[in-house]
Amino acid sequence: MATKLKKSKLYQTGWKVCAACLLFIMALVIFFCGVVFSSVTKDWGRSILTEENFYDTVELRNLFFSTLDKAVLADVYYESEAKIQSGEKVDREALLAGFKRYYNIIDGVITGNTEINDTYDGLIVYGVIPERLEDKFIEYQELVETRLPQYRQMYIQDQLDEYREAVRYLEGLTNFYYFVEDEQGRVIAGNATRAEVSSKSHTIMLSAEFSSDNFSDKSYYAYSNAYVENSNYRVYAAVDEPLREGDVFYDLYQEFVLAKTSMPYLFVVSTIASLIFMICLVYLIRVAGQRKKGGQVKYL
Repeated sequence: MATKLKKSKLYQTGWKVCAACLLFIMALVIFFCGVVFSSVTKDWGRSILTEENFYDTVELRNLFFSTLDKAVLADVYYESEAKIQSGEKVDREALLAGFKRYYNIIDGVITGNTEINDTYDGLIVYGVIPERLEDKFIEYQELVETRLPQYRQMYIQDQLDEYREAVRYLEGLTNFYYFVEDEQGRVIAGNATRAEVSSKSHTIMLSAEFSSDNFSDKSYYAYSNAYVENSNYRVYAAVDEPLREGDVFYDLYQEFVLAKTSMPYLFVVSTIASLIFMICLVYLIRVAGQRKKGGQVKYL
């Protein structure tokens, strides 16, 4: 008799309400765990699951390479503000292509029979401009003489901005070391000495002839840079270990630590919550509409 009464309690409304509330709470817990997991791993790929060593992650290598890009841009390609301001670093092909695109100039008979001079303020005519295109030629000539010099200054200013941004970024780093040397082995730029870079465990060396990658024990992909390959310079770079506070490398490391330490807890909590959720769900399905075991199912 007592056993029947005990069993029938599972079909009482109070138990069903409790199970429904617990089901809802567990659903919220599972959702919350998913949100937290997505938040702490949003900038990470599979390496957050597979790598235990921060220095073996693809994300660190990507950050290192993007930083190296800025170092090469500033000290191998641009070299100095003076060279940019003098126009020495202007890429003629890129400048003229951008100018034509900006003013919607389409290559044809006029551009085919003319050439923009070396000072970017006039045209050199090589062929004969058809009389029917004379007005178009005059319009194009005026654009070159009046607008191209201004566009060239804008182009140079963009280069200056890019150079200064790269320099500011590099100056704000505390864990990235590099230097650039010429073909005679003379250090011409950088923020570290040869000895400082050589003393680090995670290094890379680039030159036109060959490169050496000792960044980590696991190799994901090789780094290459067209500016280095087209120069006589060698670039040496390294990242510190252990990392010190104060830059993007340390921030990325903190994100890695947070993600790695959070994942086991999130997994345990979400697993327990999922188990309770399934038990409640099965229970509610089993007792839905019944007042006792084997009783008639009643619909509201």
